[in-house]
Amino acid sequence: MKGLQMERSDVEKLLDLKVNAGRMTPEMKEEYLREYDMKVAEMVAEKTGQPVPDQYMGQTNGQLNGQDLLKSQLEQQYPGMHYNGTSMTYLSNVETIAMVILAIVLVVFAMRDNTFMTVFLMGVMFTYVSVAVISKDLKNKKGVQLVAAVAGICGLGMLAYAFFLMFGSKAMKDSFDANNGIIACISSIVIGLFLIVGNLIGKSKSKGKYTYPVQAKCVELLSPRQGSHVPAKLTPVYEFYLNGEMKRISNSTYSNKGNPKAGEVREIFIDPDKLDGYYDPQRSGSISISMIILGSFFIAMGILLLVLGH
Repeated sequence: MKGLQMERSDVEKLLDLKVNAGRMTPEMKEEYLREYDMKVAEMVAEKTGQPVPDQYMGQTNGQLNGQDLLKSQLEQQYPGMHYNGTSMTYLSNVETIAMVILAIVLVVFAMRDNTFMTVFLMGVMFTYVSVAVISKDLKNKKGVQLVAAVAGICGLGMLAYAFFLMFGSKAMKDSFDANNGIIACISSIVIGLFLIVGNLIGKSKSKGKYTYPVQAKCVELLSPRQGSHVPAKLTPVYEFYLNGEMKRISNSTYSNKGNPKAGEVREIFIDPDKLDGYYDPQRSGSISISMIILGSFFIAMGILLLVLGH
């Protein structure tokens, strides 16, 4: 049917793959299919001038259309659910194209051994993307993501280094070259500490904000709309009842650590007055362990290089 990019049978096959991979519950699959059928019915009614059949009336809020559902690989916002930005795209299509062009230009300058332009463009890309992510998260009243903050700091550092290469005096450059090993070691230690402390602070804030316990069922595991990871980084969609009403909630924290399986029930903590996120002790603990290990690696490498360098 015109306007829908896949037939119903193809959509069902795609959903079955998710169900078989443990990424979606059968109930969630059926909900998506009902959404698809409703959209088909709406399109037929619009084309023929006939009303939408009664069986489709009142099923949804109409927020999910077939084209969006398929374009985003079935990861758009679900009708009537309290959902915390998983489907949010941080960069527009124009911005994404601009980043790709900058990356190509960066490679060209790197191949020509132009250090200033290479470092400068890397700094621009890291800084711009981190600012875009952080500003959109803050606009949607979410916390600052640790990865975005680290990327922003690295981007600003690259920009500072690029301008130092261009405008720094010879004496300053000679002094920097004489101590660049120590600077690199200290930077490694600082990054490690930032990863560990930042993660612990973020975990503590979530634990203090979300204090209302609910038994929540994972109905789907979503992957980022942009980019791919091996192993896959996912974020769960939890379903639970609050004051007799079914709610769904997710967030923009993707990880390959501590994720539940589709259909698994866990105790998570929410803010019942503002369903803008949650605290999952099991998942948060697994993520913290991985961040502590990564941060410790940076610290150990920095200390080791300092010791070996002297």
